[in-house]
Amino acid sequence: MADALTPLSSSRSPSSPLRPPRPIIAAALRSAWALVAPVECVGCDEPDVVVCAACAAELEPRVRTAPLTVGRDDVPLVAALDYEGVPRRALLALKEEGRTELAGPLAAAVDAAVVEAYRQAARYTVNRRESPLLVAVPGSRAGLARRGFHPTDALLRRAGFHATRALVPARANAPAQKSRRIDERLARDGAVVVRAGERLLGRRVVLIDDVVTSGATLRSAAAVVRAAGAEVVACAAVMATPRRDGESSIPWASQ
Repeated sequence: MADALTPLSSSRSPSSPLRPPRPIIAAALRSAWALVAPVECVGCDEPDVVVCAACAAELEPRVRTAPLTVGRDDVPLVAALDYEGVPRRALLALKEEGRTELAGPLAAAVDAAVVEAYRQAARYTVNRRESPLLVAVPGSRAGLARRGFHPTDALLRRAGFHATRALVPARANAPAQKSRRIDERLARDGAVVVRAGERLLGRRVVLIDDVVTSGATLRSAAAVVRAAGAEVVACAAVMATPRRDGESSIPWASQ
């Protein structure tokens, strides 16, 4: 497993013995910041805390896996949290309210999703001479202009990972997935393209997105990556919507 994670850089390091433990520093900083810019718990509105202890427990990873059909093949798909309750509110607050401080409480879920995706990739591939690239599925150009950042990139950075920006939105006016009907999502109409100058030929790729619902976005991205000559060996999402029935369902199984 160690070689699978070689290309991922981590900013995490042990605490210095000459410094107070990180939780004490974090608590002190939160208290000081609360005097300047009051905050409240994203889950229950408790004052002066980003996420209270009770709500933080709801952000503990609960990894699920499923096969995601890409073309004629099944690719391992991993998700760390259910997209409901506190996790959903935290991600929406990060994306729609600019509360990037919530990337911290979500870091454990991001870490769990990425590590399990690489573990799954190692199980289903033989050639391990070169570790897979971690490639984030980009949001829309309109979303980037509105927020000033890509949510998945922000989450990955806070968790200590670096994703290759091999994919970009195909066009500026592509509608967001959440605004599309399910038949439009499943049509896989190519919302992303490979970045100009990016060479994926012969590479193995792990795709990651913030939320997976029907899997249409990841399937579309996987098709683009494959067309560029790369192999998608696993997909990951920080969160997954509750299981649906019918053509949009994903057969999730708990770890």
